[in-house]
Amino acid sequence: MIILIMPLLFFSSMSVLLVCFQLYAIPWFLTMFTHVFPLHKIFHLWDTLLLGNSSFPFCIGVAILQQLRDRLLANGFNECILLFSDLPGM
Repeated sequence: MIILIMPLLFFSSMSVLLVCFQLYAIPWFLTMFTHVFPLHKIFHLWDTLLLGNSSFPFCIGVAILQQLRDRLLANGFNECILLFSDLPGM
């Protein structure tokens, strides 16, 4: 799915990151993004999660990747992992 949405990101440095998706995606989905977003955004996010479609968490994950695309393409593996755990400016 990510290949279809963001091919440039996938075929560059993200191909390495997608192999190690468990480093960033599993914590996002297990905690439903509570460890990466501020509390005031979590309230809105969880309202939609509870009332919305079951694919909504995946859409949030793809939206995060789209927001960070330029930074991910410009940085190396270690910097990308730090970006995923901090999510600056989200």
